[in-house]
Amino acid sequence: MKVRPLRPTEAARKRLLAKRAELVSRHRAAAGALAGGERISELDQARALHDEFVSLRVGRMLYRELKRIDAALARLAAGDYGVCADCGAAIPARRLEAIPWAERCVACEERAQAEPERDELTDWAA
Repeated sequence: MKVRPLRPTEAARKRLLAKRAELVSRHRAAAGALAGGERISELDQARALHDEFVSLRVGRMLYRELKRIDAALARLAAGDYGVCADCGAAIPARRLEAIPWAERCVACEERAQAEPERDELTDWAA
């Protein structure tokens, strides 16, 4: 039986779903580490707080990446996958192979990266 080659969208969907499953697993593991809840001595509190801070930051990064993957899956379903969200040009196939959740072409991504990132913490502090 001959296996037919995957269309680019099928291959992208499989890569996105595999990455999504990996991130969900890592996010659950990070959340489980936070849920420990055991009593610690005062001497260990600083280290425990630092570990909790790091776990929360990692969880936030995983969540953001998960949102990017979900957005890419939605673009795939809508037929907009591989089209730059900023300029409308086609995103090169090599970029999509490397970063299947890319929503911008390289030029637009570089412009977006040059702008300072705003999030709820910087908005709150302003």
